[in-house]
Amino acid sequence: RSDRSVPMLRRATEVEPLAAAGWLLLGRELVNARDTTGAIAAFERYLALAPRNDLSRGSTTQVLAALRH
Repeated sequence: RSDRSVPMLRRATEVEPLAAAGWLLLGRELVNARDTTGAIAAFERYLALAPRNDLSRGSTTQVLAALRH
C-alpha cells in the first residue's frame, strides 16, 4: 500500500504545502515504508503547521521521539 500512497501523498504536499494533514499522512506512510528519515521530516513539518489543539499532535510527538532514538 505504501508503494502507491507515498508518491500520491508527496504530490499532495507539493500542491498544498501548508496543509498539516497531508504531512501527517505522509509521515505515517513513510513509517510503514520504513523510511525513518523521511518520516521524521514529514512529522516535523506537520507539527510546525498543525494547530496547537490538533488531536494528533500528542501521538505524533511520541512517534517522532521514538523514531529519533
